[in-house]
Amino acid sequence: MDTLIWIIQGLMAVLFVFHGIAMFNPPAAVQESVVKNMGYSLPFLKFIGTLEILGGLGLILPAWTRVMPLLSPVAALGLVIIMIGAAVSHARHGEGKQTVATAVVTLLVAFVGIGRFWLSPILIPMSISTKRLTETAFPNRLQSTRT
Repeated sequence: MDTLIWIIQGLMAVLFVFHGIAMFNPPAAVQESVVKNMGYSLPFLKFIGTLEILGGLGLILPAWTRVMPLLSPVAALGLVIIMIGAAVSHARHGEGKQTVATAVVTLLVAFVGIGRFWLSPILIPMSISTKRLTETAFPNRLQSTRT
């Protein structure tokens, strides 16, 4: 299960980073469609692009580096919220194929979030975290047990 989550996690990270980058300089046809037909502004597209880039990086980097790995499911939750908004937007404008594609990506990101939180969480070694917590919270207790 862990391998499957890593694969989907990596693919979703790449997808969101590249899509976020593309949102900064969309092709003219996409720009016209989004601005004129949907009524969104270019700064809003850049804002969503920034969130997608940060979310994509947040999906993979905390889990991969094992520095605050709980941020990976949090990033997945943020991306799920963005994707629900995108699916609703596509559905309102009668874009069936984009709505389905967005729903599939939403389900995959939700799977990564659930997987990294419940099914196969990335854990930091307890000995390190427990030792730091104990040293910080109870410095006198450690000294008394050492003597």
